[in-house]
Amino acid sequence: MSDLERDTRAAYEHAATAWASGPDQVYGHLAAALLDHCPVPLDGARVLDVGAGTGVLGDAAVARGARCVDADVAVDMLEHQHGRDRRGVGADGRSLPFRGGSFDVVAGNCSLSHVVDPQRMLADAVRVTRAGGAIVFSTFPTTAESHPAWAVVEAVLAEHGYARPRWYRHLKHASEPQVGTQDALAHLARSADVEAAHVAHARVETGVDAPAALADWRLGMAQHAAFVAQLSAQRRDAIRATAIERIGNDPAPLDVDLLVLIGRA
Repeated sequence: MSDLERDTRAAYEHAATAWASGPDQVYGHLAAALLDHCPVPLDGARVLDVGAGTGVLGDAAVARGARCVDADVAVDMLEHQHGRDRRGVGADGRSLPFRGGSFDVVAGNCSLSHVVDPQRMLADAVRVTRAGGAIVFSTFPTTAESHPAWAVVEAVLAEHGYARPRWYRHLKHASEPQVGTQDALAHLARSADVEAAHVAHARVETGVDAPAALADWRLGMAQHAAFVAQLSAQRRDAIRATAIERIGNDPAPLDVDLLVLIGRA
């Protein structure tokens, strides 16, 4: 694991509580949209969620009748699992601690961009999926427009001394482009021996449109949460209040673009 990846893991571990009360409300919808593209039945399926975070994909999979195992290097995130009756495993997605063919479905909800070599993550996903099982991973397209709340919160944080951490700058400029277009994602899948791979585009309506919810979505992201957490309660409250005020009383609802890689082992 590189220093950048260690910094990324630490950021997500520090963000666990803020993530569970903010970004979760968005990522739950993204996870459901990802599973909508699963090419095998989920009822009764054994599902592995790679980069599971707080477990929202597992929640969606279990609701559809699956049995899910959550895996993530940021173990503090796993402690916020919503489904308490399933297994959480601290594990690197590039070297999963499971025998070959252990799962019917291996999925990753926006986690491929968090490693420097996503091909290895996909290749190990193929390894632990049974023959004919499904591989489904989502990423954010690099060409998608951001919701206005994104820039508002960044600006408010900058006024209080925030600067983007090094790991996040690397993610945006080096990691995400590897998986942020349909061509790049399809090429990555072929290099990892994903069978019958294709990439779909999805526009996800999250329903998040309240100013406070939009502010909490951004403030709880891993690149922000560690900075916010070290501030006094008074400053944290001031940042949130300013962000809510600037987002305005009638913001556009949050719709999110996703690329979804669909294939077979």
